[in-house]
Amino acid sequence: MVHLRGSNQILTPNLDALGYQGVILNRHYTAAMCSPSRAAFMSGKYSIHTGLQHLVILADEPRSHPLNDKILSQYLKEAGYQNHIVGKWHLGLARKAFLPTYRGFDSHVGFLGPYIDYFDFTHIASYRTYPPGFDFRRNESLYWDRVGEYATDVLADESSKIILNHNAAQGPLFLFLSQLAPHTANERDHLQTVPEDLAKVGHIKDPNRRKYAAMVIALDRCVGQVVEALKVKGILDNTFILFLSDNGGPTVGQHSNMASNFPLRGQKDSPWEGGLRGTALVWSTQLQKRHYVSEHLTHITDWFPTLSQMAGAKSYKFKKIDGNDIWQTISLNRSPLRREIVHNIDPIGGYTSYVRDGWKYVNGTTWGGTFDYWVGQMPFEESPKTPFYTKIVMDSPVWRALNPYATKNLKSKDIEEMRRKTKINCQRKIPPSRDCNPMEAPCLFYLEDDPCEGSFDISLRGGNQILTPNIDALGYQGVILNRHYTPPLCSPSRAAFLTGKSHINLGMQFIVIFNDEPRSLSLDEKLLPQYLKEVGYKTHIVGKWHLGFARRSFLPTHRGFDTHVGFLGPYIDYFNFTNTLDPYPAGFDFRYNEEVYRDRIGEYATDVLTDEATKIIEQHNTAKDGPLFMYLPHTAVHSANEYDPLQAVSEDLETVAHIKDPERRTYAAMVKALDRSVGKVITALKEKDMLENTIILFFSDNGGPTQGYLATSASNFPLRGQKDGPWEGGVRGTAVIWSPLLQKRHYVSNHLIHITDWLPTFAELANVSSYKEKDLNGNNIWSTISYNESPLRREIVHNIDTITGYTSYYKDGWKYINGTRWNGAYDQWIGEMTFEESPEASSYPNLVMKSKVWQALNPYALKNLKPRHLEEMRKKTGINCRKVTSPSRDCKPLEAPCLFYVDDDPCEMNNLAHFRPTRMAIIEKRLQYLQETMTPPGNLPRNSAANPALHDGIWTWWFELMQK
Repeated sequence: MVHLRGSNQILTPNLDALGYQGVILNRHYTAAMCSPSRAAFMSGKYSIHTGLQHLVILADEPRSHPLNDKILSQYLKEAGYQNHIVGKWHLGLARKAFLPTYRGFDSHVGFLGPYIDYFDFTHIASYRTYPPGFDFRRNESLYWDRVGEYATDVLADESSKIILNHNAAQGPLFLFLSQLAPHTANERDHLQTVPEDLAKVGHIKDPNRRKYAAMVIALDRCVGQVVEALKVKGILDNTFILFLSDNGGPTVGQHSNMASNFPLRGQKDSPWEGGLRGTALVWSTQLQKRHYVSEHLTHITDWFPTLSQMAGAKSYKFKKIDGNDIWQTISLNRSPLRREIVHNIDPIGGYTSYVRDGWKYVNGTTWGGTFDYWVGQMPFEESPKTPFYTKIVMDSPVWRALNPYATKNLKSKDIEEMRRKTKINCQRKIPPSRDCNPMEAPCLFYLEDDPCEGSFDISLRGGNQILTPNIDALGYQGVILNRHYTPPLCSPSRAAFLTGKSHINLGMQFIVIFNDEPRSLSLDEKLLPQYLKEVGYKTHIVGKWHLGFARRSFLPTHRGFDTHVGFLGPYIDYFNFTNTLDPYPAGFDFRYNEEVYRDRIGEYATDVLTDEATKIIEQHNTAKDGPLFMYLPHTAVHSANEYDPLQAVSEDLETVAHIKDPERRTYAAMVKALDRSVGKVITALKEKDMLENTIILFFSDNGGPTQGYLATSASNFPLRGQKDGPWEGGVRGTAVIWSPLLQKRHYVSNHLIHITDWLPTFAELANVSSYKEKDLNGNNIWSTISYNESPLRREIVHNIDTITGYTSYYKDGWKYINGTRWNGAYDQWIGEMTFEESPEASSYPNLVMKSKVWQALNPYALKNLKPRHLEEMRKKTGINCRKVTSPSRDCKPLEAPCLFYVDDDPCEMNNLAHFRPTRMAIIEKRLQYLQETMTPPGNLPRNSAANPALHDGIWTWWFELMQK
């Protein structure tokens, strides 16, 4: 409903300002209906402990919230508070003793039942044949004075009067404003609003949704009015403001109001998240930490002990309750005590909904399962004011009232960052999960570790199939770069990294450099090691080159590297170090500088490269050699030759025996070897006492090839596509960085970063100035990483391939795709894995904290990291997939260009090209310029003179030899 949750259809600037200025509680739970939620709030007890498990309290039902159960207002009276309720009671009216003024409230203006007409204040019990009955009171007397006015505004006015008339000498104030909006009115005219509010949502086509939106607008206006009254009264500096919804919205069915809980499943009066997980915001000057999104588990019962404790009403401690005091959870952003929520056990309706330690159990349901699906998917109808969103929020009455108390100078980027963090990760079904039919059998969901939240290939991103404790430790100790982009293939990525230039400006738009192709990364380009040599660095490359070797001048030792141990082509067999390229026989490809290096044949390549890298570190003499730059591009986890593509050692295979698929198991073992390598290299740096002035960067050079040519069974899921394609799965990868020089660490960065950014960043850190003379595409991003500041980057040219005929381009959140690779064979969401957890997954934080990398880097940590910190960072790496939203259309890039707003739709599900013609035109004009000014593809005809059979079975600088 509220705009801060990411929707652009209904703008709610006052509510949003309250959240941004305070704390947004992103996992706040209530009961699934009105009366049970109100009772839980007032008593601190689950509905199963107040007898309110089944439905609500009806107007003709002779019951109430139990009179022997003391409620919040009564405790606050004991502490000297003046208590007022404005709006809806709905906890019983059959006896005077049931009324709020008999239950601790000094006054009540509002209605006693579930809902009323917004203008005549009558209630019609739809389940009976009763005539309308008037239901609006001031205390116990009927209150007719404001009949004909709009109920939301009336309740806002009455609340403001109470605030402005309050005399603090008579005690502190507790105001419970329980608005009618946006609940429906009576069924005969269930959605009611005023013309002024309707005029603000004219962009919404559906008339009922438009009315609902106008009701929300009125509620937002009410929030602004009440906070403004607190400001005028001068009592904000010692006030606690809490806004929450009491249940999910009823999208369809009885009392439906066209609310949307999407993408959560279900709605009001159901066991699903859509009925239970809602909006909650809190603000107070007493909160030590503000301006953040809390992912901690909170429940409506928690407010009773929290507010009682804050008010000094300590007698509540003698009462048996289900809530916890969550003040420190909110104020200091600390983990809560709560591990369990009993959503409901309804023996009459016959359903149970329960959560414990991340697992949710559902048995049975409501309404015969009619509302058990994902309801409330809305058309893509943006408010025309959306482009001015942050300005509208900052101009709101709530912002103006609360901003003087802000703990930092909030800017537009802060608002956008918080807004992004409120997104809910959609759960995708993964084998072997089954459809949930709770009327036939109980269902179990693991809500904490939604499989849509991250890559399956490293555990840092949320996967529990392949545990990578060393890589993960590097990320947790440093910075996890969650939006790091590269080109979609090997050679272009390496070229971009070493030059700081986009591959389209290097002539490397089309595929990779082949062994039998007489070309290289242009010799006119100055590379990172050449810059570093200017300031005294000793430079080494260990591993894969893949930037050309047909001439000696193409080799890394002729391009700024002092040494090279590794291979020159794209990949090798992990044991015999040969490369096979059709139609040639296998050729040996492993060298020490320019000499063939056969000494370690038979050993595993990943371990060999690791050993060579650690030797360089151990033998480095800083006083003699100067500072060290080591580039370690592993062959792992690239495939070996096609006849035996996946290769691992038995010790690593044993660690992933829980994976049934043999290819995936071997791939996992290859990942384990890579993780082991990271541990050994960082241990070597530790033992050499070099860590205190070192920067360590780990990243993948492109997405994994799940299927097709040289497939490894890698997973980029839930991102779309794979290596060598225009989609996010081919260009968005894993990257982590660590250094004690980073001023901020232990966080997940969602800033836009591209592989070209590393050259100017490293050059600047090394005090190289000559790079500034070059026309680079990368930016110095040190302040972005070290201080978590917004980057300069707004644009990424993923590719403009004029040979294949495809383009992939990003600008200001929008991604344009025209054409594709492999005739679209890999354009879907591939790499979805079976649910095969490592046996060690249950002790994941402990595993990471015992890793070699953790042991080496933890002495440099900026804070005392605990398991909960790891879990919090791990959750933040999640990728939030959005299901297709009408009126988006299927993307068929071989037929027409596609447009995605990937900042909100990273899984590229919603093609908006047809609905954004102006944006398309702007992008296509920019692309025309980029294509006209880029370097043409530099591909050259392949030549059989490269055949290793002509060179003693070795891949070598064949073109140079041929010319001689």
